[in-house]
Formats: sequence, C-alpha cells, structure tokens
Amino acid sequence: MTTNQEGRHVVVRASTGTTRDHLSDWHALFTAAGIAAADWNSRFIQWANVQLSSAYTNINEAKRAYAVSQGFTRWQDINTFTIGGGGSGPAVGDGFLLEDGTSFLLLESGDFLLLE
Repeated sequence: MTTNQEGRHVVVRASTGTTRDHLSDWHALFTAAGIAAADWNSRFIQWANVQLSSAYTNINEAKRAYAVSQGFTRWQDINTFTIGGGGSGPAVGDGFLLEDGTSFLLLESGDFLLLE
C-alpha cells in the first residue's frame, strides 16, 4: 500500500525525472521552478505561492491552501496532484476559495465546505 507522502513523491519524481530521496526530489522540483535555494519549508511556501498566485508566509497555511486547490481538505490527504504554474488563484473545480487567515471556505456548485 502506498502512503499519501509516497504518492506525492511519485508526482514530484515524474515531474523532475529524479530518483533521489524525498527531500532531494522536492528540492529538484523547486529548482526547476526557479525557486531560490533555501530550506524546504521556505522553498515550498515560495513554490506554492507561484502555483496559487498567492502570498503565503506560513508553511501550514500554504500547505492547506495548496491541498484545497487540488481538491483535498488537508496537505496530509494529498496522494496525487497536478503541478501547474501560477494560475488565477486557489480555485477548485467550478468553485472558489475564501480565506480569512484562520479558516477556509470552499464554495463549489452551490455547496460549501468550511475548513478550519
């Protein structure tokens, strides 16, 4: 059985063509995206901001917003994802995401999901 982290790693490896350890493959992804050298958290925040056209400064907020943009509630739930670049923001399906810094309201097809 593959864990969600392993599933995310498969996506990163497919994107980068690398076959190193988990962190090294992510760093290769960040480098390929033009993210300056730094620690993983700082680079992930910058990468997520490019992916979401956002300005997060907190790793947990960036992970949650990225997860929601991929149709998941939490980062830990992501088992696969689509790497894109600088879309119009954290849109999901035919809905959109509202955030106030502590919680997220995902609106899709007339329904809503409050994520705290």
